[in-house]
Amino acid sequence: MEFTLLHDIMDKMCKKITIKIPLKDIQESRIKNLQHLFVTNKGVQNLHFTIWDSEEKIELNLPSRNTKIKISNEFLKALDEQYIQYKLN
Repeated sequence: MEFTLLHDIMDKMCKKITIKIPLKDIQESRIKNLQHLFVTNKGVQNLHFTIWDSEEKIELNLPSRNTKIKISNEFLKALDEQYIQYKLN
């Protein structure tokens, strides 16, 4: 009997990840941490961002044109540790 591992499912089923960041949380240190994560997790899955401003009630959805990543347990754990919201599609 063959067992399917979670990372195998993520490779096949997840086409993209959307990282959700409030406008007030966009700081140089956060951007650098994310850049490091993207460089160390290069792959073929699409990366999108949702930036929102709760005061103005504005939401902006931005696809990354140049960066593709590998969605893995380690990548998701790193996002969780930095309290970064995300959505898998």
